[in-house]
Amino acid sequence: MSFQAMAWATEQKLPTREKFVLIMLANYAGNEQWDCHPSINTLADDTGMSRDTVIRAIKALEDASLVKIVRRNVDGINLPNIYRLVRAGGSSTVQGVVAVCDQGSSTVQGGVVAVCDSNQSLEPIIEPVELRASAPKKDSGLIGLDEIKSEFPDLPEQLVRDFLRVRRAKKAPLTETSWRRIAKVLSEASEKGCTPSDALGLAVERGWQGLSLQWLSNAGLLTSNVKSIRKGLGPDGKLLPGYFWHDADIDLPVEKRRILSDETHDRASGYRWDYLRSRGLA
Repeated sequence: MSFQAMAWATEQKLPTREKFVLIMLANYAGNEQWDCHPSINTLADDTGMSRDTVIRAIKALEDASLVKIVRRNVDGINLPNIYRLVRAGGSSTVQGVVAVCDQGSSTVQGGVVAVCDSNQSLEPIIEPVELRASAPKKDSGLIGLDEIKSEFPDLPEQLVRDFLRVRRAKKAPLTETSWRRIAKVLSEASEKGCTPSDALGLAVERGWQGLSLQWLSNAGLLTSNVKSIRKGLGPDGKLLPGYFWHDADIDLPVEKRRILSDETHDRASGYRWDYLRSRGLA
């Protein structure tokens, strides 16, 4: 920023709109020639004006010989404009290979010739609008992977991610209240023989966004419930005399094995007695 340029711009007798734009241009003056390089979008943001209003104001400043628009062109490619604040006795020559054009063709130092359109628009290049909106901040009130793993460290990370995806798919972000209820079910289910991994895995498999002990019980995952309703098991969870496990279920968890009775089934084959008798096999 040039303080001299700012002081000069402030002294100019202009309508409010044009003077404000001139001061904003002076804010970007960076050399002895008071060349300014802001884009129209930047000036619009700085002044709070629309692009069209800024363009009209610059055109008025150009007509008043207070601003010179340096339209640049290299190898047929338009470059962003330079806005030069014009003082009495100031130089209007641009050094190097970039043409300074007002009308027709112009030869500049170095022998490079550029053809310029006298009807060229005020800003020939449409620059990308600067995205100034900050990214949305994460809602600290939502529960994520880290919070769940800190409370249930044995839960597989992928399982937790899958459960959170199920919640998002149902447009149900996991809030603190929702998580506290789910965590309570996981803890209570663990006391009844169902690990947190099994419980949460069932929720993911069935697309549940929550959990309840009743759902886990209906799925046969709560050992305590199985014991209370299954005939043939003693209080210690062992088989009573006259009962046996179905051979095909030996590798299953105890709570999922079928209990058969000597009165109704043959131990050797596992078939019901009435079935064997109907075929003359017993």
